[in-house]
Amino acid sequence: MSERSNLLTPQSTGSVGDITPTLGNHGSFNDFGDYDDSNAGVYSTTTTDNETVFEQDVDFDSYDDSEMSTSKLRKCWNFITGKNRKAKPAKKLGMVMGVIIPNILNIFGVILFLRLGMVVGQSGVWIASAMFSVAYLVVLLTTLSISAVSTNGKVKGGGAYYLISRSLGPEFGGSIGFIFYLGNVAAGAVYVIGFANALQSQFPQIPQGYWGVTYATAAMILLTGISLVGASLFAKTSLLIFIVLMSSIIMAIVSFMFAPANQALGFTSFSWETFYENFAPSFVPNFDAKNGMSITTVFGILFPACTGIMAGVNMSGDLANPAKSIPKGTLIAVSGTYCVYIFLIFLLGSTTIKETLINNYSIMSEVSFVPMVVSIGIWMATLSSALSSIIGGARILQALSRDKLVPLLHWFQFGRGFGKNDEPRIAVIVTFILIQCCVFIYNLNSIAPLQTMFFILSYGVTNFACFMMSITGAPNWRPVFKQFNWFTALMGTILCIIVMFSTNYAYAMGAFAIQGFLMIIIHIYSPTQSWGDITQALIFHQVRKYLLLLDEKKAHVKYWRLSALLLNANPRGSYPLMHFVNQLKKGGIYVVGHVVEGDFNEELEKLKSLQKNYYELRSETKWKFFSEIVVANDLRQGCQNLYMVSGMGGMKPNTVFIGFSDSSIPVQVSETNRAKKSIELFEPLRETSERSMNDVEYVNIIRDAMATNKNIVISRHFEKMDYKLLQPSNFIYKILKKLDNRSFQPSRIVSTVQFKKRNIDLWPLCPIFIEGEKVHPSAALTLQLGFIISLVDVWSKFHRLRLCSIVDTPHAIKAEENRLRELLEDVRIKADINVVSIAEETTDIIASKLVDTPAGDDLTQRRAGIFHSLDMHDRNEVLNNIIAQNSQNTSVSFITMPEIPTEERDHQKWVDEIEVLSRNLPPTMLVKGVQDEMISLAV
Repeated sequence: MSERSNLLTPQSTGSVGDITPTLGNHGSFNDFGDYDDSNAGVYSTTTTDNETVFEQDVDFDSYDDSEMSTSKLRKCWNFITGKNRKAKPAKKLGMVMGVIIPNILNIFGVILFLRLGMVVGQSGVWIASAMFSVAYLVVLLTTLSISAVSTNGKVKGGGAYYLISRSLGPEFGGSIGFIFYLGNVAAGAVYVIGFANALQSQFPQIPQGYWGVTYATAAMILLTGISLVGASLFAKTSLLIFIVLMSSIIMAIVSFMFAPANQALGFTSFSWETFYENFAPSFVPNFDAKNGMSITTVFGILFPACTGIMAGVNMSGDLANPAKSIPKGTLIAVSGTYCVYIFLIFLLGSTTIKETLINNYSIMSEVSFVPMVVSIGIWMATLSSALSSIIGGARILQALSRDKLVPLLHWFQFGRGFGKNDEPRIAVIVTFILIQCCVFIYNLNSIAPLQTMFFILSYGVTNFACFMMSITGAPNWRPVFKQFNWFTALMGTILCIIVMFSTNYAYAMGAFAIQGFLMIIIHIYSPTQSWGDITQALIFHQVRKYLLLLDEKKAHVKYWRLSALLLNANPRGSYPLMHFVNQLKKGGIYVVGHVVEGDFNEELEKLKSLQKNYYELRSETKWKFFSEIVVANDLRQGCQNLYMVSGMGGMKPNTVFIGFSDSSIPVQVSETNRAKKSIELFEPLRETSERSMNDVEYVNIIRDAMATNKNIVISRHFEKMDYKLLQPSNFIYKILKKLDNRSFQPSRIVSTVQFKKRNIDLWPLCPIFIEGEKVHPSAALTLQLGFIISLVDVWSKFHRLRLCSIVDTPHAIKAEENRLRELLEDVRIKADINVVSIAEETTDIIASKLVDTPAGDDLTQRRAGIFHSLDMHDRNEVLNNIIAQNSQNTSVSFITMPEIPTEERDHQKWVDEIEVLSRNLPPTMLVKGVQDEMISLAV
């Protein structure tokens, strides 16, 4: 036994010298915290009427002031005086009061007393039993799903909304939560209108007709007052109503069993003839249905009699143990009410003739030994259901407002709670107002179908949530309740949909339309939630499966698509390029790679910060890219890591995009409208011309990409990209629209203006064909990139694709045009053709060399000869001049790059060559194809 346990030995009441601290409700001995009891005396306990007294024999000489700190004395004093007394927890409801009774009160409603006889008379005993069995099958399957979801973790306030939103995510949860709230509003109106109708039927001497609104309003005021007090009074009131309701049902059952024949008109007491007559259906007209009824209309009337299983779920915030109470309590309520309904069906069918059942809605009250008892039961049933709808709906509205999913709700503080039980009083008042608006309609036939549709849709989505959680196989889906599987949840979902459309097709479509609209609104306007989204689990499950099916060995050139890896240093300087590559990817994957140089442990926080920044950038711009951030000792090693780890399975980048390396100071472009906030999260750009790598390292990074069989695209001048010029009609339209002239219609003027289309130029400077009819990889990639960007909406409207080529003499232009035209036909690309001759283009270098050539030679031949005799630097300068002269109306150019040298001593020279080739051009991409086949020529 420990030393502390030896201290707590029973002794007699302490003497005068003893210290006797009275604990009462102040706390426990552990409230001392880290109090050192090594010098403490011996405690003893004495129990009086209301409190326990701890007594201690203290040796004051053993205390050393230097050893006892001020904080320890304060803790001891707080313990003795009760300052660390914990607040008394709010009283919670158990299974019976919180689940079983609310569910039964919600299920036993107006249908039981006023429409059950009509259901039996119209459909017959066996069809009525079958319809109730089908309805309860839906309810049972939904109950299994509710039980599973509610036992997969702690359940808080919000009921069905909380269960669904935390399982399926905010879009599904918020939309179905709001729909279920509207269902509660419609149900509350139905119940209080039913109460008013029953009151008018029982007392015909009171004002009839629309005066029922007055009685319903009075009932609403009473029920709202009870709801404002809170869950405690709600539970007490429910118990009283439950006792009265069950007494009425028992009275009705006893009366039908033992009342003599002719107790009421059409009542025969037990009779086989009556049972035989009522066994089969006979759908006939009555005063409510002049054109007769069908099995679907009768089913639509009886199904609300089975709803109500969410009443206990709606009280989840007031339950002591929701995970235990909801499954057991709901199953008990469902099984008990089903037995009562089936028994009453057979009882009514055996004792009352068909005509009376169909036309006399008050037969249960008339047969009763004490009719007033049954009438009171009807009133209690309607009022209890209305009360449950008010308080349950208010809880849902409170939870919706707090989660800020539906716009405007949280602005009016609908989620504010009052008192120790967090009572939703503002939400109760709002619910009262909405129900009262429906009461003014005072037409059950207009309101009841909405109640049915909203409730069934809620049941269906609850089943769907359970089904989705089951099939994803997420390890954290492990509900304590095991009596379900994915099949029961799926069947529940399907049955709910069937019931909805078989009952009322138009209302079912309307309910789904409302849910879809709410999902879109929530998706657009709601803040990011940390609940988890079932769609992510499902997508992960499916993506993993299909990634395994994506066989790299089965890849074919016909299905080639661009998958981009953009090496990025800072989005502040590369924003236009990131935007362009996002447009260029067109269905392929897009990875933005970022290398952090340094030690892994030292740069870990920077890595995490960059991950967050890129996520914010993607969210704000809506660009469809993945971000890969690696930490490496140097830039080249980091890029190697990106080449190897980017992507997954058969979805890996096949083309690397890299910026041009020079000593110019990077500039942040002003056109960052889509990333105003996220762009500021990144570090400022460098303000010096010092580069992070030299030319040798730069070329080695490019060669490393080629070694991993990735194409290379070097991007330059994208800071010149002006998207206002890319879509001139939009730009001019905005200007014209500002003119203050109401008769002026800028849309008509813009439509009549003919804009000169700009160019997307393709310059395959390498041989287009190799090995016969095989297209050169660089030329193939150039064609593909140009074609892909021409498909993008903003580019296709105001640009044309142009395939350009350079020949020696004007005599070769026609043949080259024919060759390019055949190529475009073979690759099925629509583009203009622009062939230029070196001999016809004016360049300073060739002009300066002409003086040194024999004057007798043909001028065109002399110019072509001069061009081929130039070194690589001068030749690239001539090409640059030719391309620049033909790029006056060009938005972007794709040019095949020169061959990359293998020797490091030639790397700097090569960088100089591509700098000359791309100097002073529009936004340019230098293209190097590595993969063998990227464009298909045959079927």
